Amino acid sequence: MKYIFFALILSAYSFNCEASKKGKAQNLTKTDLVELQKAEESGSALYSAKIARPENAQNTSRENELVEMAAKLECEGTYTPISVLDEKNSLEKIYLLLLPKSTSALQVGRHIKFSFSIGTNSLVNTELSSKSCLAIPIDENSTPYVTHILSDFPTEFHVFLSLYYKETIFVGTKKGPWKVEAGKIFLLE
Repeated sequence: MKYIFFALILSAYSFNCEASKKGKAQNLTKTDLVELQKAEESGSALYSAKIARPENAQNTSRENELVEMAAKLECEGTYTPISVLDEKNSLEKIYLLLLPKSTSALQVGRHIKFSFSIGTNSLVNTELSSKSCLAIPIDENSTPYVTHILSDFPTEFHVFLSLYYKETIFVGTKKGPWKVEAGKIFLLE
């Protein structure tokens, strides 16, 4: 039944492209491919930082301030800060992840990314994973599917979630339907 429902959702898209060997559409621009690669790299780096962080790790004062600010959002739960240095772009990215203790729900939103210039308090960018506090119930019979309206592509948050929950996540954007699996993003035909 879940596969029939998913097939109906995907068939609602009238996105017709020819897939390349890597599963990415040939009609995506070089800029699009660069954005997808950044999302894959950033999502994988976030996952690596999350699993490397001890459960009882002490937060920095900056992380504590950001968590305190995020507590005022509508989402229920506690945010965990994860810092990732992006030396290539001279950024310190601090992600606030809202991860439930239970693994019976995939928490799609609302995670937050703050990007600071390395070694400064200069905030360069803030990015939300979603507009809502969406948590999708998951079990062995589920297929996580979410629409994403904040960008044309799945983001590093989707890549992180696919790695963290060890789930294939299907994401619908205005560019078409996508599959995020094992740290990679694929445009579906």
